[in-house]
Parts: sequence; C-alpha cells; structure tokens
Amino acid sequence: MCPKTKPVTSTGPPTTMPRRRATSSPCSTDSDTMNNLNDAPVWLITGAGSGLGRATAIQAASRGVRVVLAGRSRRRLEDAATAVADQSAMEPAVLPLNLAGATMDDYAQVASMLEESMGRLDAVIHCAAQFTGLTPLHELKPEDMATILHVNVTAPWLLTRALLPLLNRRPSTVIWVDDADARRSNAFWGAYGLSKAALHKLQDSWAQELDATSTVRMRLFGPPPMFTALRRLAFPALEPSDLAAPDQVADQLAHFVQETLNNPRP
Repeated sequence: MCPKTKPVTSTGPPTTMPRRRATSSPCSTDSDTMNNLNDAPVWLITGAGSGLGRATAIQAASRGVRVVLAGRSRRRLEDAATAVADQSAMEPAVLPLNLAGATMDDYAQVASMLEESMGRLDAVIHCAAQFTGLTPLHELKPEDMATILHVNVTAPWLLTRALLPLLNRRPSTVIWVDDADARRSNAFWGAYGLSKAALHKLQDSWAQELDATSTVRMRLFGPPPMFTALRRLAFPALEPSDLAAPDQVADQLAHFVQETLNNPRP
C-alpha cells in the first residue's frame, strides 16, 4: 500500500505555494487517489488554522477535496495540515497569508501560484474573521475599526477579485461566512457587526452581478452560534455544551459547498 503523502508547507515568502507534482509513482495504480490529483476539486479556505476554517478543511479532505489552508499563523496551519493529511492521500497546501497586511501584489501572486501549483480552483471559503471584543463604538480604537473592516471585508474582496479569473474557468463558488447575531445586533458588536453587514451586502451585490455572466456563484453561509475563540471572547462564561461545535457545523458547510457546486444555479 502506498503511504500517504506528507503535508506540503511553503518554505519561501508568505505566499509561496508548492509546485504541482507528477501524479505517477512506482506504487501507483489507475485507482490511486494521487493519479487523480489533477481531477480532484481544490478548495481554498481562509482562517484554516482554527475554528470553523480548520474543521471545514478536515471535512473537505475527507470528501476527496484537495485543500489549500490559508491563514496568518504558520504553526497553526501546519498543525491543521497534519490533521487534514490524516483524512486524505492528497497533500494539503499551506499558504501563510496575513489579510491585515497583504497587498494587491500579494493577492496576484497567490492567484498565479495557485494556477501553477494546482491548475484549478473550485471553491473559496472565507472563514477568517477579526474581532477584538464587545465594545461601545465611542471607545473603539480607530486602528481597530480600520483593521477589522479591512480583514473582514476589503481583504477577502481583494483576494476573491484576484482569484476570479481562475475561478471562472469552471463552475465554482465563493462562500462568505455570515454571523447573523453580530450583523443584526444594535449594540456593542462595533466594527465586527458593521463588517458582517457590509459582507452581507457585498455577497448579495456580487452574486447578482455575476449570475448571468459568470460560472462563479457567490453564496452566504449562516452558521449557528459556535463554541469558538471568537465567541468566547464575546461571552467568556460560555460552556462547550451551550453552542454548536465547529466540527458539526463544518459538516454542514462542506455539504453546502458541494451542493452549490453540483447545482450552481439556485
């Protein structure tokens, strides 16, 4: 039996991707997963180092997806890559990417390296989010307001914009993760709540613009409240039994992505 491949971790700049490898090997057969590497769907997941992003990457790998793990912490991404590799013979790719500081050139480089190393892109799932706690708006630091709005709205827009030509080559989807509680609440959710409201509008507008002219489908995924670091920052007294586990929600999200890809038009 052929051993599973180890996760590939970039060793160069933060946006370095592994080169696409040949799929043949001395122990390959026509039925080997690695022989079908170029046919496997590719999902890029932001915020993949923890929470819903990490759990979704594991779920995706178990469904035969080749996963690109994007996030700001290389250590967490490498840990997630090990967990993903346990679910699939296809190596995950690690993409350290700091949305707070990445430039338009960085996003263009990501798109170029994805095309070179993967050859395709079927889904982008935006799980990354910035939150600094429940705060009255008049006490929110201006730099926190700017960073949260950028990381949660502008940066994923820039990344998606750069990836759109690659996504447009086949039926594909971009999934934006909603937070209805923060978006609908009137007090204390500050820049995070504003960012989720803006993200909701961004997805809705972009989906309508692309619907008749593109193979890309923009979708909003609304998870239930989950027991994550973000939620615990807002409500420190929460217990795991109070909320859904990211693993449970990740199964729903992975199914949602696959259903969207299988039925691209609503």
